[in-house]
Amino acid sequence: MDALIDLEEEKGKLEKEIERLENKIKRCSGMLKNPGFVNKEPAAKIMQKKKN
Repeated sequence: MDALIDLEEEKGKLEKEIERLENKIKRCSGMLKNPGFVNKEPAAKIMQKKKN
């Protein structure tokens, strides 16, 4: 089974995905902390960002 799966390659893919998601969380959190964004954007978009 190990011959079929390159564990280091899979680990690298997962680490990149974790980094991508952490960056997305930081970006959304930053937007929600910005009063200009919160006051300007429609409530539906704010709720969408909070869910992400």
